[in-house]
Amino acid sequence: MDSLNYHHLMLFHAVVREGSVSAAARRLGLTPQTISMQVKELEDAVGEELLDRSGREVRPSAAGRIVFGYAERVFAAGEDLIDAVRSGVAARTTLLIGVSDGFPKAIASALVEPLLLAETAVRVTVDEGEPDHLLARLAAQEIDVVLSDAPAPTGFRTRVFNRLLGESGVSWAASPEVAHDLRPGFPGSMEGVPIVVPHRGHPLRTHIDGWIDAGLDTRADVGSAVRPDIPRGRPRIVAEVADQALAIALAQSGAAVAPVPHVVLRAEGARLGLRRVGRIAGFRERFYVITPERRLRHPAITELAESARRALFRGGDARG
Repeated sequence: MDSLNYHHLMLFHAVVREGSVSAAARRLGLTPQTISMQVKELEDAVGEELLDRSGREVRPSAAGRIVFGYAERVFAAGEDLIDAVRSGVAARTTLLIGVSDGFPKAIASALVEPLLLAETAVRVTVDEGEPDHLLARLAAQEIDVVLSDAPAPTGFRTRVFNRLLGESGVSWAASPEVAHDLRPGFPGSMEGVPIVVPHRGHPLRTHIDGWIDAGLDTRADVGSAVRPDIPRGRPRIVAEVADQALAIALAQSGAAVAPVPHVVLRAEGARLGLRRVGRIAGFRERFYVITPERRLRHPAITELAESARRALFRGGDARG
């Protein structure tokens, strides 16, 4: 491809955003035939089919998702250019962030905030979703970085790199009233208490299932001896959720007790209205930034990782 027609790219971008050629035509005031013809010229230029056509609706092909990701950056940069010229302020750095469902939103907010306050302003776009979907978008270069509570799986079809932001202990947390009642007799007070847990397959869920099934004291590591002088209580699982924000909301309401990382309780516990009931021993939750390159070349991603270590994990740890 010797050159790129950006008008064709704009039409392709509009088709994907609107979901159909006819919808893009209505928005742009063009005929569907004109848009189809010029998108076809873009496909000829890049040498790949960019749209999977099924009836009136269209979806980007594998190559189309890559082109769409670049188009998002191109047009965001164009908006920045206009803003910079009109305001006389240097253009913003654009950062597209994917946040997995299980990544605590309080941590994500604390990571993004320094980027917004930096002297070199950053335009941040944040999307949430399931880890596999976000990793696929990362591989297609539709987003720059993924924040996740689990590393990319070994053998993932596209090479990506996991960088540990930090780790944290985890405790059962609840509304102030519920925590006040449960804390004095913990862990025996957990008998029959409704709890919210992650979906099966999550490392924390495996740990919780282990001590429930084995009847272990929540202050003892799985597999360790249980002290006979400490009464044990088995909670009951009432909900499985992928999004930790929902688990926290259920804990806030007093409907259930939820596992919450110490780093979240320390930074946001008062604002969220959560109090610690007792520690989940023997488990530490880890948080990752996943990038398509081994080196953190994007200045905003570098700042994001460094702010996590400075403000949240204090050198990589949050013991609580």
